[in-house]
Amino acid sequence: MFDISRIFRLINAEYSDISKIEHMNTEFIQEKSFHFTLHTLSFCHDLAQHQEYTLSQKLLEQLQHIQTTVQEALAARRPSERWMRRMKAVKLLRETTGYLSDTPRAAGLLDEGKAFMEMLNVEG
Repeated sequence: MFDISRIFRLINAEYSDISKIEHMNTEFIQEKSFHFTLHTLSFCHDLAQHQEYTLSQKLLEQLQHIQTTVQEALAARRPSERWMRRMKAVKLLRETTGYLSDTPRAAGLLDEGKAFMEMLNVEG
């Protein structure tokens, strides 16, 4: 069985010390939000491929495209290249939100993701 709550607990563990976030610098917050996006994206991709869900091929392709972009951003050596690829990944993720919101459980996932972003005070 695909355990959604287990995935959320793993993601939540990264932000268990969230009360100290106001003392952290902006770059750290952006880094944490980016890694949260990566976790969320991996989960969405797994969710989309799971037999319980019948999401479109277009959505699967979009999620794979975002994952590739995120991985390229993480691997980029120059800060400017990392930033550009991150912005591209965020843009693609926002576009994908429209596809996922039509799927009840995926919509719940996105709500959780937005709540985490709000806790980090990062636009999501």
